[in-house]
Order: sequence, then C-alpha cells, then structure tokens
Amino acid sequence: MQILVSVNQTSQAILASQLGAQWIDIKDPSQGSLGAASQEFQQQVLLALLGDPAKQENAPLNDCKNRQTAHIKSEKTWPNQSRPNTTNSILSVALGEISDYLPGPRLPIPLPGFHFAKLGTAGIKRLELATPATPSLLEKTIQPASPDPESLTAEVKHGWFQHWIEWSKNLPDGCTPVLVAYADADHCQGLSICRALQLCRQFGLPYLLVDTFDKNAVGLFHVFPQRDACDWIPQIIQTAKDQGTRLAWAGKLTLSQLQQLTQWDADIAGVRSAICTENRTGEISPEKLAQVIQLSQPLSRVTNGGSKALIQHEVPR
Repeated sequence: MQILVSVNQTSQAILASQLGAQWIDIKDPSQGSLGAASQEFQQQVLLALLGDPAKQENAPLNDCKNRQTAHIKSEKTWPNQSRPNTTNSILSVALGEISDYLPGPRLPIPLPGFHFAKLGTAGIKRLELATPATPSLLEKTIQPASPDPESLTAEVKHGWFQHWIEWSKNLPDGCTPVLVAYADADHCQGLSICRALQLCRQFGLPYLLVDTFDKNAVGLFHVFPQRDACDWIPQIIQTAKDQGTRLAWAGKLTLSQLQQLTQWDADIAGVRSAICTENRTGEISPEKLAQVIQLSQPLSRVTNGGSKALIQHEVPR
C-alpha cells in the first residue's frame, strides 16, 4: 500500500519527500476536506521539490489533450502514477469542491508539474443541473449494478459530470484527474461510492478517492454504522480492483486502521490527522510521519490497467 501525505506548508512537503512519502498532496485543510491549494502555494511546492517544472526533462506520459467525453474508456489512455521526478514522490493537488465553482464559467486548473488533481463532489445534488439523487451504497449491494443508461446519459450530457470531464480535458499534460466520492455522501449531498465506481467503470477513469467530507465527525471506518467496516471495505477494494480502478482511502485514519488497509491490499491511503501534532490544520510530527510511511515499506502494490505488479520504491537516503 502506498501512503499519501497531505501537507499545507512547503516545509511539510519537503519533510514528506525526505522521509520517502510515495505521494505528496497539497491542500488547505482549514477550508475543508479538499480545501483548495492556492496557486502561490502550488508554485512554492513545485519550486521546492522540482526546481523549475518548465525546465524538467521528464516527458509527459501521454498526450492528455485529445480527451473525448463520449467514449473515454475506449479512446483514452490515462497516465499512470509512475512518472519520475526529482523527489521520488508523486505530487497531487486539491482544488476544492466542484460546487464551489458551478454554475460558474470555469473550474480551477493546477499549475503544470502536478501529476494528479482532485475536485471534491460535495454539494453536487444541490447544483441546478444535477441529476436526481441515487441510492447510497448502504441501499445497494456491494457490487454496483450496471449503470442506468438514461441516468448516466443525463448526468454526462447535462450535469456536473460534464463539467468535470471538460475540466479534465484542460488539465496540464501529465496531470491525471482523480474522481472523488464521499463516504458521508448523504450528509454532504455528494457523490456516493457506488455511483463513483459506476462512473469509473463506465468511462475508464483510473483513480478514485474515497474520503469523508465532515472532518469534525467520525472517521471513515465509522461512517457506516449499519455495516461492519471490516466486511464492507474489503469488498469495495476488491470491486475496484476487478474493474481496474485504483482506489485511495482517507478520512481520519488511525495507525491501526492503516495497518488494516494494508492487510486488505488497499492501493493508497491518505493521512493528515494521524501525523499532526495537534489537529489536522497544525504541524506535522516527523516521528508520526515516519511511522506511517514505514507501513508501506519496502514494497507497494501498483495496479495499472487492471494488472498487478510489485515494485520497489526508491527512498531518498
């Protein structure tokens, strides 16, 4: 399992890189689950970890400009997460919630240099063009049913997802979009896990983040009281693997829960609260961060296009 470390300061990004974090994610946790990182912060992190990204010799993995909205799965080859950089870390950036920007004319675009970008889906059911609410994961079987063609067509052609697709087309070369689902989707009127898995399967989206929106409430493992997380989460992990979706988990994960996710062969786990000295908006403890990163060493599982391989990560000495 790979560890994603969320940071809100350049010094924290440098620390995470030095300690060997496979993923470094920048955000503003004071602004919510996926609080948008300012362009100034983005630039500071890129300069600190990559130097001048414009002068990097790393070629983009794929041409991300020719993206189609109607037949993404068959016509689109998405970049994988292994593009090398000078830090040995994968860089991602949070850009807020899509409902923060719609129905405005433009969604935020990260600076060139990031490998992944995320827009949260809280509030999509409040958007004027959103489709009617679909049953939450607890109301369906673990294995998502075949998408309803009429519902998906409306969502893609007229709803928030159309804006998301257009946003993904405009990302810089080498930057892959990550679809976001919230385990507490009913609370935040966001995208449910089941619906997100359907969209990933239908449109060939390779990455899905499952997070909790309300950071003042219980964590991921306690969001669904009607179901035992030890039964539910492994089945979701397997469903994602079966359809070729790389799944990242986040939401006030504890050390013991991270260990459990490792045993369940989760792809990626994101941490913030578990490595901070006080609360999720504060400083990062080097000792706690090193302990968490150790969970993913020396081997991490990478899934690319549904195939599995074990790779040894290079860790800065």
